[in-house]
Parts: sequence; structure tokens; C-alpha cells
Amino acid sequence: MKRIILVIVLLVILIGVIVSFLAKPEPDALLKRARRKFDAGQFDKAKPELLKVYQRAKLSSGPRCEAKIFYATCFVRENDFVTASRELNTFIKEYPNSFWTPQAYFDLAYCYRNLNNLPAAVKLYHLIIKEFPTTAWAKYSQERLNELKSK
Repeated sequence: MKRIILVIVLLVILIGVIVSFLAKPEPDALLKRARRKFDAGQFDKAKPELLKVYQRAKLSSGPRCEAKIFYATCFVRENDFVTASRELNTFIKEYPNSFWTPQAYFDLAYCYRNLNNLPAAVKLYHLIIKEFPTTAWAKYSQERLNELKSK
């Protein structure tokens, strides 16, 4: 009788774990799914999932950071430069030393250019070159500055 009760209890626990796993996918799985939608250009479908990853992942985790930058980038790709600039500024404040930070600055400069704030964009291009000189973003920033000088 004790074995039957033990088996039943273990089955109930196992079923609970399976149901909770299926009901709430882990941040890594959610991020992977969201990135597929992002890569397919389905930004309206990627954004809610990226936001879920950001909310569910541990504070200083890679998935949380990546979800935040791709969430902001969705707005850039949708040409919603006001929202994108707000989200990118939030990302930069939260993750000043992330792998993604130079890209966030570059995308923010792009937003400023499209919002007709050229001085702010130029300032960011210079910041990227100074603070992240070995990245591709520094090269791209120099190219944008050269384009602006030639106009």
C-alpha cells in the first residue's frame, strides 16, 4: 500500500513538473523561438516573446540582455524611432558593458539621424569609435561620419 501511494505521489509530482514546463517555457527556449520570428522579419510576433524572456530571465543573464537588445531592435526595424531610442537608451543604462552595447549605440545614432537630430548621432558615432575601437561598429561609425562629411 505504501508503494502505491509513493508511486502516485511521484506521478503527481512528475505530471506537475511536465505541465509547468509546457505552460512556461524556459527563457532560453522562448528566446530561440523569438529570434526565429525576429530573423523572419515578424517583429510584431517577436516583441511579446522577447518581452517575456526579459521578464522571466535572471537579472544579469545572457538571455535577458539579448532579449532586451532584440526587443529594441524590433522598433528600429519597424521605423518606430521614438520608441526604439527609448528602448535603446534603457538597454545602454542597464547593460553598459555588454557585447551588444556598441550595436545599441550605433542603432541609437541611426534613430537620431532619422529623427533629424544629427548632432546627437555624430556624438554617438564619435563615442563608439573612442570607447569600442576594435569593433565593427567603430568601423561602421567612421563610415557614417565620412558619409556625413562628404555631403
